[in-house]
Amino acid sequence: MAKYSGILLRGQKDWNQTLLDKAVGQFNEVIEKKLPVLVEDRMTLFDGGKLLFRNVILPLSSDQKQIDCLLGGANGKISAD
Repeated sequence: MAKYSGILLRGQKDWNQTLLDKAVGQFNEVIEKKLPVLVEDRMTLFDGGKLLFRNVILPLSSDQKQIDCLLGGANGKISAD
């Protein structure tokens, strides 16, 4: 995913977002729910190509009560269609 993190994505409106922005966009949801969040999505790149990706963010706690940190992982690939 690191090689795609600087690729700009295109949305329904005129906004620019990197894949890294998209991946970390779930931090607040993980903290509020205190549960892992898995996202699978398909984004359109500026050149019209499609990027399929998934990311997971896990809350970690040393005392089982308060979240100490978040651990995330992601992968993706450019789609042929």
